[in-house]
Parts: sequence; structure tokens; C-alpha cells
Amino acid sequence: MYIKEKYDSLGQRVAAYYLMVLKPPFAPVEGAYLSCHMEIHDFLKSFYLLLYEHPEALGFPKKQDTCMELCFTPEAKKNYIKDLDRIYHTINDFLRFLYRAGYLGKLFGNTLYLNRQLLEEFLRSDKRRKRILLSMLSSSLGFDIRIMEREVEISNRYAPKMIEGLSILATLCHEHQGDKGFSDFYRCDWEVMDKGYTPNFVYVLDRLIDYDPVYCNVKRLVRYMKALGYSFQCEQKDCFQFVVHCYHYKIKRTPLLTAIFDIRFKAMLRFSLMFVSTNRLVPFLSDAPPFIVKNFYEASCPCRGETCMRHVYMKGDLSPSVLKTGFGEKTICWRLNISYDILNETVLRLIIHYLALHQRLIQPEGKAVEIPDGYSVEW
Repeated sequence: MYIKEKYDSLGQRVAAYYLMVLKPPFAPVEGAYLSCHMEIHDFLKSFYLLLYEHPEALGFPKKQDTCMELCFTPEAKKNYIKDLDRIYHTINDFLRFLYRAGYLGKLFGNTLYLNRQLLEEFLRSDKRRKRILLSMLSSSLGFDIRIMEREVEISNRYAPKMIEGLSILATLCHEHQGDKGFSDFYRCDWEVMDKGYTPNFVYVLDRLIDYDPVYCNVKRLVRYMKALGYSFQCEQKDCFQFVVHCYHYKIKRTPLLTAIFDIRFKAMLRFSLMFVSTNRLVPFLSDAPPFIVKNFYEASCPCRGETCMRHVYMKGDLSPSVLKTGFGEKTICWRLNISYDILNETVLRLIIHYLALHQRLIQPEGKAVEIPDGYSVEW
């Protein structure tokens, strides 16, 4: 796996992100397998591995690795993000050049012909580093660019069919989502061949929890939630972050749990426990364990009455509820949000108890739900 607490360089940290989001190799479906499908996948994976193992060979300075938690001043955080962005944008610019070449270029045999302007736009910024990148890709992966008077020829002397795969994949992604199809392209998501395709990053979470023992509790939680009928939906937030939302189709406005994967942090996978219509849960707290009542009371946001914008927007759907506990009294209506960097045994059990509370929203008359053996907590 490519998830570490410490990398050899910032370039390796960026490469880990691309390796994490790359889809598994395309599986043949009813004889539709073509060698070009595998060759474009192998090219992208080899490119990401080259960046991971030898970032300096691709022209990236060996910047010492760090993470957001170790940047203790605003200036340090600013410089850290700036250094990461510089590496990311060089890689991203090349991948976007490939994407545009794929759907705009003309394929003849194993060669792609495109307007010189596409290459010039790619080389417009950071030209020296990008030329080093192209030179290394030529010598290591056989990726060749030949500049002619008006056109540019792209070919691959080691994997000729890779060019056809590039053209097909980029065209499918662009036809499906336009510019937004770029993320499907660099993930080599051949599922775009399916007309009913919907982008989904959930496989990244599955891959993470399957191969990293650090996330064994995540695997237990995901397995348990799937058994209860919860679904997982993933969206990419920015170049280094994607968010997994878990929800139950019978429970509206209550996504419950969010997993945030962000390559910039030491704790790359963080969890946020969230109820949206918090007031709906108040009636169930009368027979909830004391530690849940205390946790809920401390984490829920108080309603601000007439100035509470969520309350105004939701109108009749969001009537405030008064929560009276031995710890105090609070009027709430909208949100509870608790974040965890590590899903240890204690946090896992806490979430299981919140799941039981969540499940009462779909039980007849809010009937209590039994906690599974081994998850009950007495504090």
C-alpha cells in the first residue's frame, strides 16, 4: 500500500494520491476486452509509480516531506500547500494534456495527431520541469512526442496500443461528462463504457481498509453498516481530498457519518459523525446510555431562534426541541458534528451506539435497537 505516516519526499506524497485513486485493471465483460484497455491502464500506473519511486528523476526537487499537523504557523501551512500544489499542477497539467489530446486528436493506427497548440499550452508554464518530465517518460515508458510544422505526433514505442486506449478512454470520459470527465480519465475508469455510469470513489475506501491493518476497525464498521442497509457515496472535493458519505435511504437529511481522506494530513482518513435534523433524535435520548446523552449534549449546536438560518430555511420541517439532561438544558434543531482522527475501539463503540439511535428513526414508534454483542459500552 502507498499510505504512510512519513514519505521520502513531497513528490512521493502526491504520487500516493494518484496510486490510491487509480481504478483496478479493467475486467473483460462479454468479450469486450481489448489490449489497448490494459495498455493505457499500465501506462498510467507506471507513470504514477515512477513519480512515487523517483520524483527527482521527473524534475521535482526532493522537498522534505511533512504534513499539515506539523505546520505550526500560518506561514508554514501556506508554504506546505504551495509546494504540494506546484508538484500537483505539473502532474495534473500533463494528465490534462493527455486527456485533451485523447479526445481532440485524430487516431491513425498507433499514432495520435493533434494541433501543436495543445502542446504549447501544456508547456506555457514551468517549461523546464515539464520538458524533463517528457524526456523521462520517453526513456522510461516509451512515450514519444514528435513536433512537426503544424501538428504533433504522439506514439508509444514500448506499448503501441496504449495510444488507442488513450483515445478511446478520453473520448468516452469527455462524451459522458465533458471537462468533469477528466477525473474519470486519470483514474482509468473504464466503467464509462456503461451508459448508466455514475462516478464513484468508494472503491478507494474499500482498497484502503482491505490492505492497511491500521483501518481494521473501519472495515468492521463498514461491514456492520452495510448489513443494516447503509450505502456509501463518494465525491472528490479537491485535488487531494475526497469525502465518503454514508446514509440510509429511508432516513432523510441525516447522513450520519462522513469519512474524509486527505493526503495532506498525517491521519489521512478522518471521520465526522453528523446528524442534520438533530431535533428528531431528542425524544430517543430518554432511555439512551448516559455517555451518549452527555456526548450528544456537548456536541449538538444550540438553536439561535429567529436568527437561526437553518431553522428559517427548513420552516415547518425543523421544529426546535429542548434537550434537558443532568448536564444542562439546550434548545437544538439542526446539527451535531464530532470529528475523530483515529477510529479506535472506544470511538467504534460510540459510533455503534449512535447507529442504534439513528436506526430508531425508521423503527415503528421509535423502538429501541439492540446493540450487537461486543459493542456495548458502560461508562
